[in-house]
Amino acid sequence: MIQEHLEKLKSTLLHDSPILFLGAGFSLGGKTKSGRDIPKANELKEIILTEFLKLSKSSSEYGELTNYPLSQVCQYCSNKQSPHYLIDFLTDFFSNTRPAPFHTKLTSYYWKKIYSTNIDDLVEKVFEHNQKDLVVQQYVRKFTHKKDSATEYYKLHGSVNNPSEGYVFSTDEYVDSMVHSKDFRFSSLSSDMHSENFIFVGSNFDEINLDYYLRLYENTGYASTRGKLYFINPAPSILLKSKIERVQGILLEWTTEQFLEFLESFSSTKTSISKYDLEKDITKLGYINIDFIKDSFKNTQNYDSQLYLGYEPCWEDIFAEWDFIDNRITQQLNKFLKTSANQKSAVLSIYGKPYIGKSVFIRRIGNELRKEGYETYHFEGRNFNYYPFLQFMRNSNNFNFAIVMDNASYYYGPLKQLMKLIPNGKKLIVVTSSRPFFHFKWRYNFVGEFFFEYLIDPTISSEYAKNIVLRLEEKGYLGELKNLKTVEERVSVVTSNNDLMSLLFSLTFGKGFIKRLNKDLQPHLEKDDSTRDLLLSLAIFNKIELPHFPIELVSHLTNGRAKEYMKKVDAFTKTTSQNSLQLRSGFFTTNIFRSVAKKKIILMVEDMLVVIASQVDDKNHSYWNEIHASLTKEKTLRKVLSLNSHEIKQLLYRIRNYYSDNFNFWIQLGIAEQREKDFEKALNHFKQAEALRPTSYMVQNAIGRNFLKQANSLDNIVIAKKYFQEGEKILINLIENREEFQARAFSTHCYLYEKILFVEKFHIQLTNDEIVKMGEYLKRITDKDENDIMAKHINNVFIRFLKKTNKLNLIKLNFQDLSKLKALFTEYNVSFDELLDDIEQE
Repeated sequence: MIQEHLEKLKSTLLHDSPILFLGAGFSLGGKTKSGRDIPKANELKEIILTEFLKLSKSSSEYGELTNYPLSQVCQYCSNKQSPHYLIDFLTDFFSNTRPAPFHTKLTSYYWKKIYSTNIDDLVEKVFEHNQKDLVVQQYVRKFTHKKDSATEYYKLHGSVNNPSEGYVFSTDEYVDSMVHSKDFRFSSLSSDMHSENFIFVGSNFDEINLDYYLRLYENTGYASTRGKLYFINPAPSILLKSKIERVQGILLEWTTEQFLEFLESFSSTKTSISKYDLEKDITKLGYINIDFIKDSFKNTQNYDSQLYLGYEPCWEDIFAEWDFIDNRITQQLNKFLKTSANQKSAVLSIYGKPYIGKSVFIRRIGNELRKEGYETYHFEGRNFNYYPFLQFMRNSNNFNFAIVMDNASYYYGPLKQLMKLIPNGKKLIVVTSSRPFFHFKWRYNFVGEFFFEYLIDPTISSEYAKNIVLRLEEKGYLGELKNLKTVEERVSVVTSNNDLMSLLFSLTFGKGFIKRLNKDLQPHLEKDDSTRDLLLSLAIFNKIELPHFPIELVSHLTNGRAKEYMKKVDAFTKTTSQNSLQLRSGFFTTNIFRSVAKKKIILMVEDMLVVIASQVDDKNHSYWNEIHASLTKEKTLRKVLSLNSHEIKQLLYRIRNYYSDNFNFWIQLGIAEQREKDFEKALNHFKQAEALRPTSYMVQNAIGRNFLKQANSLDNIVIAKKYFQEGEKILINLIENREEFQARAFSTHCYLYEKILFVEKFHIQLTNDEIVKMGEYLKRITDKDENDIMAKHINNVFIRFLKKTNKLNLIKLNFQDLSKLKALFTEYNVSFDELLDDIEQE
């Protein structure tokens, strides 16, 4: 058993980059600055009683307190006198520690992240001695400026190098860190406990807040996605052993010194233990080889799919032929493969409204590519790291690869970078699905690449309907259609449905099903508890078009009881391949919103923004960033969640301490001020964004646009001209000097739109040369991408302006038909102009 555990530990260290968690026992063997041994918990309690409280061992007070645990003794100290005195005492005692020689072996292995409950500076001294990069997270807010190679060190209970934020020692402090605290360090630990591998050294998990986070691990709801937990402890108590058994952890009865010696030995020989396994590496990052799924799926005849019941599609549904074949999609795939035959990399992007089968279609396409000889991967990860996949491609004997990505618009940027780096002799096809708004928001990344996009028509054609009827009959799921005798009658009923989801619900459950399910939902909405909070949060995500709800958020909203509450809402939700939740149908969103007050909606948005703060990093692409951007976007809050400008500003001001180093947050706050025509405050916030990201075109565009909008808000032309000229100078600089297509496209759209408003408001006569110059700016983006949504829109605005001013003869332009695009966005409760304005601000 010991050897088996050891081999598992070696495998985890080699392939999985585990997180290290250090308890008080890790520091034992080190010395304080005065040369005393770093004490155990009971020894520290003794020191506090005799040296801090100066109690005589013969006193009754000492006799009683010595029977209490350390946390209660510290609580007594805080009650007796100001907590600051104890903080000062502990700071002096644990500062400038001296590591034991074996401690220096800690850095022989590269740790991406270390958590610790220790307030001493022993780890800092080790990294300093070994000249290794360490970023100490010792503040309530995250410190984000760090080298990529640096280890992040999270000091959960405080740090002697930052005593101003206090320590976690007393009972009250433990409870606060567990329930009331908005400290990003604990929310980061909670998130990591859902999926990462941990090695615990020197912790008995006696602290009640850490026991709480261990329970989060147990209650994630998805045992298959949890990482492994290793416990290094030379003399584990019966209680600790029971905890380890409860979470199915692995115990190695080593001292810290023995563990670090093993680590040093392992690190010096690990290259000879095994060749670095790139396949396992990319699998851990979320790249799932569908051949592996196919090989493990043998019994297709007896497979009973959940697809028709509204569940998330899975690859087995495709392998067993449960999906409906839409020949329109097949034709687009054939056209794409033919035209991309000589391309090194290519993207096929399918977009359309929710619940119309996009996820099923891209899996069908992925399987067809697999049959054509492409080594096909389904990306199911949270953060898209393309470099390991690129390394895998380079080292593979195969030549053709494909990646299938659902809700992929957030990753268009890094996908473009991957496509540019494909090795010679290799080929990559990327198949994506997205919702319309997010597709158009990020599609500029693919301009210049081989990019094929297809809008799914939600209507059910007669040919598609016939395929559906035949498949339903084959699988024995005709439902109410069984009452109709001919295929033609059945096809007629199928085509009468608005979309596929409506059809499946009515066939499977009957036409009154949604009404009955909404009736079952109502009792959950009448109670102000975690069940309603969870349902409301899911509805908010659905309302603002965020495709899935991370399980980590479920744990936070339910105080670590994810399993329990997921079971309560099981009838209304479904799980996704990203270890997340969704409402089973958009039908529930309206009822949920109707049942809660706006104040509650604002509170839930605020809570979610605080919880995810530790995960948001505006320097990288991730779904957490997209959640943050969507929940703070001024226009989304105003138009979709119906908040007024005052409510939006108050919400953003309440969370600013968590996002003060996030440039996009300041842009959104500036837009909220701009909305109330407080352009000076808006400019101040945009300048704060500029200080954080001085070279960002988004920031410069926001500043220039603010001047133009301020000019258009004035009635005095003399003053307005000064503001307009200032903004014009900034935007023209972006248009003429920035090479990135998105920078030029956004700034061109903004400049031409505001310029036309300005000249029309003040009846300014532009010269022919000025109009031609505006036309040249427009032509530069339409020539680059004739399908760009902003280019099409401003093209039509410009044509109307030329027609009104009798200048159509100066520039040759064709009017663009935007009717289909406008129809896509009718549910957003915004005009098409506002929608483009929203995209432009991203």
